[in-house]
Amino acid sequence: VGIALALSSSAFAVDNAAGLLVPAYANPCCGQGPAQWTSLKNLGAAHPDRLITIVTPTNGPGATIIDPNYVGNDGTGPLVDLIHTGSRVIGYIAMSTYSSTPTPHYVLRSLIDVEHDIDIYYTNSYWRGAPTLRLSGIFFDLMPNDLCNVPYYQALADYVHQHHDMNATLIGNPGLATTMVGTCATPSSVTDYATVFNTLIAFEDIEAHFRDNYTAESWVSTIGASRIAMLVHTTTPLASRMRADLSLALHRGAGWIFVTDDSEPTPADTPYDTVPSFWDNEVRVLPELIFVSDFE
Repeated sequence: VGIALALSSSAFAVDNAAGLLVPAYANPCCGQGPAQWTSLKNLGAAHPDRLITIVTPTNGPGATIIDPNYVGNDGTGPLVDLIHTGSRVIGYIAMSTYSSTPTPHYVLRSLIDVEHDIDIYYTNSYWRGAPTLRLSGIFFDLMPNDLCNVPYYQALADYVHQHHDMNATLIGNPGLATTMVGTCATPSSVTDYATVFNTLIAFEDIEAHFRDNYTAESWVSTIGASRIAMLVHTTTPLASRMRADLSLALHRGAGWIFVTDDSEPTPADTPYDTVPSFWDNEVRVLPELIFVSDFE
């Protein structure tokens, strides 16, 4: 049984319509890769303003040159085709690395190391035979939600703008909406944290947690939908559940969303290397949910 909830048009800041933020973590060469990249190219060609794709050729840019399965020596390839649709494509960079000692935790990478990854993405030789290709921006993953780190985040944003311009799309992924204050003497404000990048991912986790364990701070409802994204994986493989998850994300203020029934059975796996079983429905119904959200 559905409950219709009317939403005001002012709730959305992406031309009054939400879009799909899709982590495309399958290599285009193999497995589910060809299907994933074809589906994104088709959507990008049809609705370039409604798609942002995150790419991670080698868990980031790699050492010096792009994987030839993305861009070949002749300057062609799936990534070239996707960029040429006019939709936004942004490059993955991890802000933190995992450490298991003395207890499991993430360690923030040095600013120089992250800037080096940015340099690679914006070096012409990285693109093999297609030196004129350029990403639309950067996706910063594994972002600690500590207000003490805001100057570090601002430095990275400024660094990308030096390479790109002020129109770069910068998305940070703390994976949750809450913030914390570390041991610094003068932590930045929550507003500074929420706006240093164009968009923050306010939720990334399994569907069960999305429905039952989500909490949000006040900034989520005040900064505008174009600055909020939510990624929901391990969803029940039913189109009706996908629709309900999309609706719930919209109701919580997100303007960029992705729902998938792919899962993460082990920490080494990713829930973003297949095409959701309900992909065609997800593409079709998201624009229908802008002003009326349906909850199960």
